[in-house]
Amino acid sequence: MEFQSVIFSGPGRHLHPISTTVPKPLLPIGNKPMIEYALKWCAQAAFASITVAVDEQEYDAVNDFCLKNPDIKAKLVKIPHSTPSGAVLPLLHANGELNPHQDIVVVPCDFITDVDPESLISTIRQQDDNIAVSGVYYRNTLETLETKTLEPDVLFHAVSDDGTELLVDAYERKAVSEAKVLKPRMAMLWRFPEVIATMDLMRSSIFFLKRHVLEFDDIDFNKTFPKVITDIARRTWRHREMRERVSLLKLPPTTLFVRANILSAYTEANRYFLRLKARHAQSQPQEDRKREPNQAAIGNDSMVGANTVVGERSSVKRTAIGNNCTIGKKCRLNGCVILDNVTIDNEVMLENCIIGQGAVIESKSKLNGCSIEGKYVVVSETEAKNEVLKGLSMAAMSDDEFSDVYSASTDESSSEGDMESDEDDSEEFDDDEDDIFDRS
Repeated sequence: MEFQSVIFSGPGRHLHPISTTVPKPLLPIGNKPMIEYALKWCAQAAFASITVAVDEQEYDAVNDFCLKNPDIKAKLVKIPHSTPSGAVLPLLHANGELNPHQDIVVVPCDFITDVDPESLISTIRQQDDNIAVSGVYYRNTLETLETKTLEPDVLFHAVSDDGTELLVDAYERKAVSEAKVLKPRMAMLWRFPEVIATMDLMRSSIFFLKRHVLEFDDIDFNKTFPKVITDIARRTWRHREMRERVSLLKLPPTTLFVRANILSAYTEANRYFLRLKARHAQSQPQEDRKREPNQAAIGNDSMVGANTVVGERSSVKRTAIGNNCTIGKKCRLNGCVILDNVTIDNEVMLENCIIGQGAVIESKSKLNGCSIEGKYVVVSETEAKNEVLKGLSMAAMSDDEFSDVYSASTDESSSEGDMESDEDDSEEFDDDEDDIFDRS
């Protein structure tokens, strides 16, 4: 069983406002573009090929990055902006971009993990031939990540006779909350009477698919990719005869897995690498060096990019600063992610902020928990907390509004075709799901 990998790389609507000036796959995590981690993970598995499906609006920027890094062995393919994510693989297949003799692994461009891909492949090779798709799921292990910003799906899963865990249905959490009711399908309960409902498993958006899945004639691919996977899982009980199944692979609880697909998770992904840097520094012999009286204090838990200048008597803690930034004198930066080409004037205090590329923060401003769009200018002496600063105004948002805007799923409805089943389909939720090929 040989796999070819496809990295889904969209512009990142859920990472606004910082993704308005930097394409999502090029946003830095640990001062490296996030797509580098996905490419490295795929390279670890020695997949037969790596294809990066890039939204046409971001293609030129991502292509320029790849051209400047000749070590990247991947093929970029431009995807029309209006293409539903579920239609990406059929489109690549129709255009001859996929090898028809190799199975497929789909990965998002926004994940960080210490999972060895070969261990997943080994597990999949031991599954029986009735498994058409294998999806990878995990539980959040980062205690510092605010759980209220995470909305894991409501999953129905069961164990087959051979011990394989099967995904048989799924609903997006927000849709269930809004409907205030969840009625399992009778057809599913007849087929899987010991089904289990789980609400704390996160979708990694890593899926292993057999090559012939793209030829299923009872699946509508013109919807989001997670909905396509759910429809394939439902085939096991929607038809009188047993159809191929979807297996659910759960990562061990000790595993690191983070999807940087919303702002809070993006921040925590950066902080993970800052903690690694701090632990590494603590394990090294400490040199007895005296700091100049007016010298900036940059902690071991911080990263400072190339050609960045930090002014006298400034303090930097738990912060990742990008390249070509200018930090003024007497600044206090704590728990922040600062992208490239940012200018911060004197006596600025920032805590738990994300600063977009090219932004300017004028002197004596105090910001806490703010997200700032690239190239935005924060005027002198501004004080703000938990605000999104973009465009021409500063609109304060409550925590709930902030979560709704930046972790809401793509609005995309779908219609169900007539399928032979043991009963008539009950009314379905309009369950918007997170599109891993997300777009603005």
